[in-house]
Amino acid sequence: MYTPALIISSALLLISIGVAIWQYMRYDRDKLLSPHAILIFGAVVASFVWFYPIYRDTVSATQTSHALISSFLASIKILTADGIKDALHTDGAPTVTWYYKLYGEILSVYAPFLTFTFVLSFFKSVWTYVLYYVSFGDKHVFSELNDKTLALARSIRSAKGGNRCKIAFADIIDKNEEAHLDLVDGAKEIHAILFRKDIEAVKWSLFPSKASEKVGKKLNFYLVSADESEKIRHTKSIVANYNNEKCSLMLFSDSSETDSLLKEYKKLEGDDAVRIDISRICDARFLTYSYLADHGEGLFRRAKEEGGLKAVNVAIVGFGRYGSEMFRSLFWYSQLPGYKINVTIIDRDENVASRFAAAFPGLETGKDFTGTSNVRYRIDFKSGTYGEKQFIDDVKAMPDNTFFFVSLGNDEVNMSAADAIRCARVQAGKKYCLDDKNDGDVITTVVYSTDIKKLAKNNISVIGDLDSFYSLDTFYGNGLRDAGLSEHIFYSERPEIVLVGFGKSEQDAFAEVIGRLGASHLLNVSVFCVNENEKEAFNKLYSNLNAEFIDLESLVDFLDKGKANRTFVICFKDNGIENAHKLMKQHNVTLLDSANVSAEADAFIKRIDLLDKTINNEYKLNAYAFYSSVSKALHRRLRNGAPDLISAPYANAVNGTNSLDKVESYRKNMKSSFKSDDKKRSAENELIRFAEMEHVRWNAYMYTEGFIYNKKTDRGFKMHSKLVDVEALSFEDMEKDI
Repeated sequence: MYTPALIISSALLLISIGVAIWQYMRYDRDKLLSPHAILIFGAVVASFVWFYPIYRDTVSATQTSHALISSFLASIKILTADGIKDALHTDGAPTVTWYYKLYGEILSVYAPFLTFTFVLSFFKSVWTYVLYYVSFGDKHVFSELNDKTLALARSIRSAKGGNRCKIAFADIIDKNEEAHLDLVDGAKEIHAILFRKDIEAVKWSLFPSKASEKVGKKLNFYLVSADESEKIRHTKSIVANYNNEKCSLMLFSDSSETDSLLKEYKKLEGDDAVRIDISRICDARFLTYSYLADHGEGLFRRAKEEGGLKAVNVAIVGFGRYGSEMFRSLFWYSQLPGYKINVTIIDRDENVASRFAAAFPGLETGKDFTGTSNVRYRIDFKSGTYGEKQFIDDVKAMPDNTFFFVSLGNDEVNMSAADAIRCARVQAGKKYCLDDKNDGDVITTVVYSTDIKKLAKNNISVIGDLDSFYSLDTFYGNGLRDAGLSEHIFYSERPEIVLVGFGKSEQDAFAEVIGRLGASHLLNVSVFCVNENEKEAFNKLYSNLNAEFIDLESLVDFLDKGKANRTFVICFKDNGIENAHKLMKQHNVTLLDSANVSAEADAFIKRIDLLDKTINNEYKLNAYAFYSSVSKALHRRLRNGAPDLISAPYANAVNGTNSLDKVESYRKNMKSSFKSDDKKRSAENELIRFAEMEHVRWNAYMYTEGFIYNKKTDRGFKMHSKLVDVEALSFEDMEKDI
């Protein structure tokens, strides 16, 4: 009679165990039930089937409903170690066979064991959350645990001074593979907190929030993985749930999908304003920028004379992700007056020239370009495979003092190819050096393993190893990001204040705005003065603002160009010029008087705050603006750090603009020079020299971004109207190159 129940109960128990094992092995983060929950559910159902025949035959259970309810309650109680004795020893309980009773006793041990392990697992999860939340320091959250995230976390732990910040890894997978266990051990060594849940499933918080606001702590997210669709999903979730100034997101990606996603977040109005600090990092590009920041000067020190110019000779061995990024960086970086770059690309793909033409349609290959008013270069291709004689012959034939960049595959292949190139060059009678400031070839390759880097340091220049590259020094410590942001803000369209008159009322209003806003926000202040006394009064009070004093004609021009919508105009009806008032009214510009200046000042300050956020977010979210600004900052650093590389008359221009403060003063003096017939010719020549340095470099940068010339500028379709020779630029455009 009890045999069918025994068979069904044991079958259900075995099925639950099998399903739990299957679920555990395949690891699905979206699973409805965890393996542990499946085991508990299976134990409850199996116990219910075991209890039901007993309660059905019990004298006290006269109804089927009573038997079902009693069986259900007993199967729940068995999880708490109540066992099966109550069911077998009550009055009227039937006698069961020994094997039926034995199976029931097994269930009475198995079910509480599951409960006990579940409780332990629960408290382990609770303890994980406690460790995370009970902290007053910065919190750094990584979307997963891998070699790159662990290296970056170690850098953060070291830079932040021990345990003063919290490191957390999400989406920790249960694996018994040695590599994964090594990662887990490494995370535990730095006292990181490990969450099994996906980064979206955990409620990350700066706890307690009031305390965090007082000490200015931040919650920082890092998305570093190979799954682009997953990073897009994580980005959307983080921006939706943590969109405030106390949070930051560093997204490691160079895909067009993430670029398109982040462009959606550039809207900065109302409740949709993006407040979280988002940075999109292309690690391959940052690797090349970091290399140039440390070693770029040596490229010019080793350059050899060639047809009246000094040639920077480069061989890119392997035109994959790292090879193409190194080409991009070297191409614009090498654009200095008196220099050209010769690039030879060696790749086993016979169609590499076609791939190159598709990626860089504005560049021509197989020709010399040596004019002073545009990019100076030559690009050639060699089809060869490492390990073949043709490859070695091509390497031997490269000019003296060539910079070889090797990126063919994994660490072993890269090191083997780099060493083969080193041997071939020495056999060909070429000089070889590790110190990039001396004559000779320099061979550099990408290697992830820090151990391999240590072994190779006396023979090959190695970059990109995890411990040194994935660190805060790479992305923040070298100052390139901050310098790029300064360049971007400096050349962005800034708010402008126009003062019409500077009597007592205007002085009070202007002082209120400057006092609350801070003079550092204003790059442009125009003053339309009634008389020399007002001009003197302004200079005395605000000599550090580099104000421009304009006449009525200039004011008309200013308004006609439509700049008034970004301008705060202080103009009093009882203390201005009647014609100026008429102009303001024609352009719908608010005329302020003493009654409304405070309210209008509030609106203006809010407008500038919004513009600051726009500039910062466009810089951080838009790959074009971000890397364009960083590249300009890096090139300015080169010119300022090694002025002897630049011959006269360009050197004088560099010395006069080696900081952004000097640039502003230089531009102001340049404008004054154009108003003087005696100085105008000299000013024109100066502008041309600046353009031959910066505009040529900018042209090279734009070409490497895939842009082509078009009369209509459209960055979405990579066309630009200013991709022309220096001679085709107006003086107004040349002024931007200072």
